Amino acid sequence: MAGYVICSLDAKTFEQLTTAPTMEQCMALAENVLDGLDEVLGEYSDELAADHAKWPLDRVALAKSIERRLASPDWYADLTYGDAVIWCNQVLGSLQGEVGEQFGIDFRNDNDGILYWDAAAMAAEQGATMMAEPQFGGSGFRNSRRSWSELELNYAFYPPADVQKLLAQLEGVRPHFEAPCDEDEDEEWSDEQEQFFEGLLEPVRKIAEEGRVMWVQTDT
Repeated sequence: MAGYVICSLDAKTFEQLTTAPTMEQCMALAENVLDGLDEVLGEYSDELAADHAKWPLDRVALAKSIERRLASPDWYADLTYGDAVIWCNQVLGSLQGEVGEQFGIDFRNDNDGILYWDAAAMAAEQGATMMAEPQFGGSGFRNSRRSWSELELNYAFYPPADVQKLLAQLEGVRPHFEAPCDEDEDEEWSDEQEQFFEGLLEPVRKIAEEGRVMWVQTDT
């Protein structure tokens, strides 16, 4: 993973969508997913292949399937690698565009660019355990039984309570990043400080203060 992006969503809308989605919402998602779905279904083979029964090409049937999974306590327990790709890219990815706007999900990019893992790894080493790979940006959401390596999830959702926990951990390791640079150190250290304060701590604090859901997406 080369880096990650911190985004956020409206918490109230996200909770409603993932606990009691409406058929209208699921029909909108299904319509977006159907565009090119037949090609994606044939992208993998053998045990990696998507289960066609989970992705009917009929809009109403697909909407009902999406509705069931959105409200399910575990999104990934019965999915193959190919299924997970469709769910992450086609379904959840729809929340970043016009479909998400229709729902009032209020998708927002909070750190305005890709952050490399240097500061995140250092924060994890200092005790901010929620920053450790692959958990940070790779644990997905409602994924209790499947490993990251099996599905290669490239995102994580953090509800407001978890954002508060992450912020507390980052504040805990803040003194390490506030320490002055050693004269013998090169300029990379100051880059890591900038990544921590401006790219990580600042957006997480803002998301926590506004009570939003944090959506971390990794980039390879």
